[in-house]
Order: sequence, then structure tokens, then C-alpha cells
Amino acid sequence: EDLAKTEVELAALEAYLLKIKPGCDFITENLDGRITARVKESQSLKDATALLKGSSVYKQAMEEQHQEDLGECKGICETSEDHVDCKACIGKTSVPGYCASHPATAGC
Repeated sequence: EDLAKTEVELAALEAYLLKIKPGCDFITENLDGRITARVKESQSLKDATALLKGSSVYKQAMEEQHQEDLGECKGICETSEDHVDCKACIGKTSVPGYCASHPATAGC
């Protein structure tokens, strides 16, 4: 009884494997082509990203966002964003406080 049941299950599994075999074969037979296409697609996306980031519109938008991000420190940071006055403002701390932990900053 167990043997007969196992043989029926085995036959069903073998039939199922035969049924899905074409799909599995398709995947393995076309794997190299799919990998090549994926590499080309990835490179195309990198190229497109570089083109977009190089555009004047993108650069302008990034600069506008940067100015907006400076918020209340915009006027202080106009002269130099590397100066301690700007860094302290952005860090929402005092100049002496900023210099205590960043002594190499310009203006400390």
C-alpha cells in the first residue's frame, strides 16, 4: 500500500517536472544573454544619470535646494561655507562650541 502510494506520488512529481522543464530550460539557455542585456541596461542607466546630473537644469535645482537647506544660515554662509561661522550656524551651536570639537576649521 505504501509502495503503491509512493509510486503514484513519484509519477505525479515526474509529470510535474516534465511540465515545467521548458520554462527551466528557457532560463538556463538564455542566462548569458540576459546577463549581457542586464549589464548593458545598467550601463545605460548610469550614462543617463550622468547626463541628467550634468545638465544645467539639474545643477540649478541642486543649488536652489542647497540654498534652501541652509535656511537661516544662508546669509552667514554666503561668504564661505567652510568658515566656522557657517559651520556653527548649520550645526546649531556656538562658534566656541564648534571649535572645541573641530579645532582645524577655518576661523577657530
